[in-house]
Amino acid sequence: AHGGASAIYGADAMAGVVNIILKKDYRGAEVGASYGVSQRGDAEQQRQYASFGEQTPGGGSVFVSVDRFIRNPLIGSQRSWATLDQRSNGGADGRYRSGYGLGYAYWVIPNKGCEDEDELTNPRFGTDCRLDLPRYVSLQPGIDSNALYTYFRQPFGDNKEFYADLRATRVRLDVQTAPFNAVVSLPSSHPDSFYGLGLNYWFADVGPIRSRTTTTTRDFTVGIKGFRDRWDWDVSLAQRRNKVENRITGLISQPAVEEAVGAKTLHFNKADTNSPEVLERISPLTTLGGEMVLDTLSGSIEGPLTELPGGELSLAAGFEARREVLTNRPDDAFLNGDVALAQQFDLRRASRNTSAIYAEVNVPLHETLWMDAAWRLDRSSGYGNQVSPMFGLRWQPVKALILRASAGEGYRAPTLAELRRPITMGDNKAYLPAVDAPLPCAVPAGDYCEIDVTSRINEKLRPETSTSRNFGVVWTPSEEVTLSLDRYRIRRRSEILPIEPVAYPKLFADALVSDEYGYLVGAQRYLGNYGS
Repeated sequence: AHGGASAIYGADAMAGVVNIILKKDYRGAEVGASYGVSQRGDAEQQRQYASFGEQTPGGGSVFVSVDRFIRNPLIGSQRSWATLDQRSNGGADGRYRSGYGLGYAYWVIPNKGCEDEDELTNPRFGTDCRLDLPRYVSLQPGIDSNALYTYFRQPFGDNKEFYADLRATRVRLDVQTAPFNAVVSLPSSHPDSFYGLGLNYWFADVGPIRSRTTTTTRDFTVGIKGFRDRWDWDVSLAQRRNKVENRITGLISQPAVEEAVGAKTLHFNKADTNSPEVLERISPLTTLGGEMVLDTLSGSIEGPLTELPGGELSLAAGFEARREVLTNRPDDAFLNGDVALAQQFDLRRASRNTSAIYAEVNVPLHETLWMDAAWRLDRSSGYGNQVSPMFGLRWQPVKALILRASAGEGYRAPTLAELRRPITMGDNKAYLPAVDAPLPCAVPAGDYCEIDVTSRINEKLRPETSTSRNFGVVWTPSEEVTLSLDRYRIRRRSEILPIEPVAYPKLFADALVSDEYGYLVGAQRYLGNYGS
């Protein structure tokens, strides 16, 4: 469907609609398998699939298919080009340098698990040890996917049919990145302290940060459809349930590290070995989980209204009612903000009810001129009512030439996921050029202002809107040749995008945080409406 704001397909169709028709009334069976491997003998992938379809007594049909796909992960260490050391290519060595903050930082206490010895050494401080982050990063995540699809339809009574379908998938995704690295502050009483300087350190004994995400989806629909005279109708009930569990190893518990440093049970030198008990305390298994459930009741009717001189006036109308429920379930480490360099997550359960009614008419104004008009009313909890109209014309002055034009409006309310705190991972420190800071700096750092970066929920987030215009020409000089030219202009307003106050402090001054004395101490990321 060309253009946005289709009344039938919903206000979320901001730029048009694509229909995907799955197999129906399929008879027979199919079994297949495939295997692939890179020319280097790694990154293997394999797939097995089977499908079966048959007619049922009374003119119905049933179809079942299963699919299994496995792909082995590919890590940076398996490819020589995945490195920050580009000296062999005439570039620089950009690997993470471990050591104390002493100007050109040499490694003072050699890091346990140092992957190589750089040619730069210092007779007093020992080996200059570096971490090559890309060597640990997943170039290709590991995937284990299982999928089931089944469809059933059965006619009954006079001109009626029952139908149902089920889609169930379970996808496991394995991703890893480099070991956790950060600046560690050691008290002067710690045996590995060096004149109170900050220590650039990476937790080699903990190992890479590994994430296993398991996504389970269940989507089913049951409905009844039929026709009477020349009118078609359809009523259905559907549920989509999406559950995600993310298990992460290799993250660091900041309170546990501080406790172990104070007790001097956590060592940062190569000579002393950290016990498995200490490593388990400072890097426990962490989990993030969530679930989205969407229940939908919908109905539609379509058919001719009356006969006009130019042809038949037809109508399509319908309704839908939806309930969304979103649940976030982070573990205590994320709830309490204990994970180093990670944001504090929220335990949250949110729900929303939405509904819509729509109608679309096709009016033959003349034997060569047709008009389409559509109207849709959406109602969303917290955002009131919104009308999305659409209007189109189609003119065929001669058999081989068609001119068409349309105009419409679109609307998309924020999703429940967008109404929560944005996820941010990594260092929560940022350095803002002092000349761009609208407030005096609480922590000056040369020409920069050091600030803490956090995130928050935007309670004032508004819906996105859009307008679309389309003009097209279709020329069919023969049955074998068709030429078409279309021009679209789709404009979206109040787009929902991440606000980055560090990059644009003057544009998003309301996202900056000051202390009780008016000095700049932080910035908050959030989702906001801006741009067109």
